[in-house]
Amino acid sequence: MKLEEFSSVSLFCERKKHPNYNIYFTSLEHWASLYRKCERLRPKVSGPPFAIFHTELLGQFIMRDCEFTFALSVEQQEGCDKISRHRGFLVATAIHKGSYLSIINTYIRLLQWINTTGYEAQPPTYEQFIISPLNVSSRKC
Repeated sequence: MKLEEFSSVSLFCERKKHPNYNIYFTSLEHWASLYRKCERLRPKVSGPPFAIFHTELLGQFIMRDCEFTFALSVEQQEGCDKISRHRGFLVATAIHKGSYLSIINTYIRLLQWINTTGYEAQPPTYEQFIISPLNVSSRKC
Protein backbone atom coordinates (compact mmCIF):
# COMPACT_ATOMS: atom_id res chain seq x y z
CA MET A 1 0.00 0.00 0.00
CA LYS A 2 1.29 3.43 -0.83
CA LEU A 3 0.38 6.98 -1.76
CA GLU A 4 1.08 8.09 -5.30
CA GLU A 5 0.02 10.69 -7.83
CA PHE A 6 -2.63 9.50 -10.29
CA SER A 7 -1.76 11.01 -13.66
CA SER A 8 -4.23 12.88 -15.82
CA VAL A 9 -5.96 10.49 -18.22
CA SER A 10 -8.60 10.56 -20.97
CA LEU A 11 -11.31 7.96 -20.41
CA PHE A 12 -13.98 6.61 -22.74
CA CYS A 13 -16.79 6.30 -20.20
CA GLU A 14 -20.22 4.93 -19.63
CA ARG A 15 -21.88 5.84 -16.33
CA LYS A 16 -24.74 3.74 -14.95
CA LYS A 17 -26.91 3.56 -11.89
CA HIS A 18 -27.75 0.06 -10.81
CA PRO A 19 -30.42 -0.72 -8.19
CA ASN A 20 -29.43 -3.22 -5.48
CA TYR A 21 -25.96 -3.45 -7.00
CA ASN A 22 -23.85 -6.47 -6.11
CA ILE A 23 -20.22 -6.15 -7.23
CA TYR A 24 -19.86 -9.93 -7.35
CA PHE A 25 -22.47 -10.31 -10.06
CA THR A 26 -21.26 -7.60 -12.43
CA SER A 27 -21.80 -8.85 -15.94
CA LEU A 28 -18.92 -9.01 -18.37
CA GLU A 29 -21.49 -7.76 -20.87
CA HIS A 30 -21.00 -4.24 -19.42
CA TRP A 31 -17.34 -4.42 -20.41
CA ALA A 32 -17.97 -6.05 -23.78
CA SER A 33 -20.57 -3.40 -24.61
CA LEU A 34 -18.15 -0.59 -23.73
CA TYR A 35 -15.40 -2.10 -25.92
CA ARG A 36 -17.87 -2.43 -28.85
CA LYS A 37 -18.95 1.22 -28.49
CA CYS A 38 -15.34 2.32 -28.33
CA GLU A 39 -14.54 0.36 -31.49
CA ARG A 40 -17.46 2.01 -33.35
CA LEU A 41 -16.39 5.55 -32.37
CA ARG A 42 -12.72 4.71 -33.00
CA PRO A 43 -10.79 6.40 -30.18
CA LYS A 44 -7.51 4.58 -29.76
CA VAL A 45 -7.30 2.58 -26.53
CA SER A 46 -4.08 3.66 -24.83
CA GLY A 47 -4.08 2.02 -21.42
CA PRO A 48 -5.90 -0.08 -18.86
CA PRO A 49 -9.64 -0.24 -18.18
CA PHE A 50 -11.12 1.28 -15.02
CA ALA A 51 -14.19 0.77 -12.87
CA ILE A 52 -15.12 3.94 -11.00
CA PHE A 53 -17.56 3.70 -8.10
CA HIS A 54 -19.28 6.94 -7.10
CA THR A 55 -19.83 5.85 -3.50
CA GLU A 56 -17.81 5.94 -0.30
CA LEU A 57 -15.04 3.36 -0.06
CA LEU A 58 -16.64 -0.08 0.39
CA GLY A 59 -20.02 1.26 -0.80
CA GLN A 60 -19.94 -0.94 -3.90
CA PHE A 61 -19.99 -4.04 -1.67
CA ILE A 62 -23.29 -3.14 0.00
CA MET A 63 -26.34 -4.26 -1.96
CA ARG A 64 -28.01 -0.92 -2.63
CA ASP A 65 -28.30 1.58 -5.47
CA CYS A 66 -24.82 2.24 -6.82
CA GLU A 67 -23.58 4.63 -9.48
CA PHE A 68 -20.53 3.43 -11.35
CA THR A 69 -18.59 4.15 -14.50
CA PHE A 70 -16.87 1.65 -16.74
CA ALA A 71 -14.01 3.35 -18.56
CA LEU A 72 -11.23 2.67 -21.04
CA SER A 73 -8.02 4.73 -21.21
CA VAL A 74 -7.97 6.32 -24.66
CA GLU A 75 -6.23 9.03 -26.63
CA GLN A 76 -8.19 12.30 -26.58
CA GLN A 77 -10.54 12.61 -29.58
CA GLU A 78 -12.37 15.83 -30.44
CA GLY A 79 -16.15 15.65 -30.69
CA CYS A 80 -16.65 12.45 -28.73
CA ASP A 81 -18.89 13.14 -25.73
CA LYS A 82 -18.10 9.74 -24.19
CA ILE A 83 -14.49 10.80 -23.55
CA SER A 84 -13.75 12.79 -20.42
CA ARG A 85 -10.46 14.09 -19.08
CA HIS A 86 -9.69 13.05 -15.50
CA ARG A 87 -7.15 15.30 -13.82
CA GLY A 88 -4.39 13.94 -11.66
CA PHE A 89 -4.81 13.57 -7.90
CA LEU A 90 -3.25 11.85 -4.90
CA VAL A 91 -4.37 8.24 -4.41
CA ALA A 92 -3.84 5.43 -1.97
CA THR A 93 -3.08 2.30 -3.97
CA ALA A 94 -3.18 -1.41 -3.32
CA ILE A 95 -2.70 -4.33 -5.67
CA HIS A 96 -5.20 -7.17 -5.44
CA LYS A 97 -4.06 -10.55 -6.71
CA GLY A 98 -6.66 -13.26 -6.75
CA SER A 99 -10.33 -13.78 -7.29
CA TYR A 100 -12.61 -10.78 -7.58
CA LEU A 101 -14.69 -12.52 -4.90
CA SER A 102 -11.98 -11.74 -2.33
CA ILE A 103 -11.25 -8.14 -3.39
CA ILE A 104 -13.21 -6.78 -0.42
CA ASN A 105 -10.36 -8.00 1.84
CA THR A 106 -7.91 -5.83 -0.08
CA TYR A 107 -10.27 -2.85 0.23
CA ILE A 108 -10.57 -3.36 3.99
CA ARG A 109 -6.77 -3.50 4.39
CA LEU A 110 -6.46 -0.37 2.22
CA LEU A 111 -9.04 1.52 4.32
CA GLN A 112 -7.25 0.48 7.53
CA TRP A 113 -3.94 1.68 6.04
CA ILE A 114 -5.49 5.01 4.98
CA ASN A 115 -6.86 5.53 8.49
CA THR A 116 -3.47 4.83 10.12
CA THR A 117 -1.71 7.37 7.86
CA GLY A 118 -4.09 10.17 8.85
CA TYR A 119 -5.62 10.54 5.40
CA GLU A 120 -9.31 10.29 4.62
CA ALA A 121 -10.86 8.20 1.82
CA GLN A 122 -12.89 10.35 -0.59
CA PRO A 123 -15.17 9.14 -3.39
CA PRO A 124 -15.02 8.12 -6.12
CA THR A 125 -13.15 4.82 -5.91
CA TYR A 126 -11.08 3.91 -8.97
CA GLU A 127 -10.20 0.32 -9.82
CA GLN A 128 -7.48 0.14 -12.48
CA PHE A 129 -7.24 -3.30 -14.00
CA ILE A 130 -3.85 -4.79 -14.74
CA ILE A 131 -5.64 -7.70 -16.40
CA SER A 132 -8.90 -6.74 -18.09
CA PRO A 133 -12.04 -8.58 -16.92
CA LEU A 134 -12.48 -9.67 -20.54
CA ASN A 135 -9.04 -11.33 -20.57
CA VAL A 136 -9.78 -13.71 -17.70
CA SER A 137 -11.25 -17.04 -18.66
CA SER A 138 -11.64 -18.55 -15.21
CA ARG A 139 -13.41 -17.41 -12.05
CA LYS A 140 -10.31 -18.62 -10.16
CA CYS A 141 -8.13 -15.80 -11.55
